[in-house]
Amino acid sequence: MLVNFTANTTNNNNVNFTISTLIPYANYTIKRDGTVYRTVQADSSGTIMFNNSQWSNRTFTVEQVAEYGSLSGIVSAAGGAPLAGASVTDY
Repeated sequence: MLVNFTANTTNNNNVNFTISTLIPYANYTIKRDGTVYRTVQADSSGTIMFNNSQWSNRTFTVEQVAEYGSLSGIVSAAGGAPLAGASVTDY
């Protein structure tokens, strides 16, 4: 977790949040009260922005999304022989 904060306002105001000094172009998951709210990409200067207009006390967390690259390979039987027609799928 990179950032964790609680915010509140009255009258259902729309509040804009800006978080900077992040990694440029990296993806970040924003959670609101422990549930994924949205995923955003930092800009070229490492800044993300988001807003909220649904209020009571809200706790926000920001986490960097792990980037693992691409997945490829050969599906093999227990004896090591490739399985014809099998494919690898990344979920």
